[in-house]
Amino acid sequence: MAATSGFVADPILPLWTEWQRAVAEAAAWGARWAALEVELARTVGFPRVRMPTALGKTAVWVTSHAQIDNCLKDSREPEEVRTRLHADLVLAQARWNEAAARVGLDSADRQEAAAMTRGAELAETLFTFPAQGIPSVIVKLELIVCMGQTQADDEDFPWAWLRTAIADLKRLAAEVGIPTPV
Repeated sequence: MAATSGFVADPILPLWTEWQRAVAEAAAWGARWAALEVELARTVGFPRVRMPTALGKTAVWVTSHAQIDNCLKDSREPEEVRTRLHADLVLAQARWNEAAARVGLDSADRQEAAAMTRGAELAETLFTFPAQGIPSVIVKLELIVCMGQTQADDEDFPWAWLRTAIADLKRLAAEVGIPTPV
């Protein structure tokens, strides 16, 4: 995008803004999904079955057919118990699936995944452009930190060092009057 003065607009800054929107959208859909799952767990219950245990033993709950079979592999329980547990799990899963469809759990999951994919694609695109100034370098470093560290105050290498370099760049930019996007 060339302006009449011959200045080439920096595509990194608008991509950063779009990336932030995608991340915020993914977070919002993730929060919505979590709230829906909590509501389903409260109203329908997770799809699971309680395994038979000896008197006084702690209850064991399983969520898959493989777990049922594994728990019963050395058991003396009659085959009818295994059959009933599998059938109960099928019914519990059907109840969960029906309720999940009714409240839009899968839709929220798909929307979150789409926003996360869009964010990853924007980040990929952003790094294909050379920085045209200090603000773009700051954005690139911020994006590396945002996407790479596992928690905001992670002090492991290289996160603390990258945050220090970003702070230095922001300080230097401010000293010469360059506004920064973050």
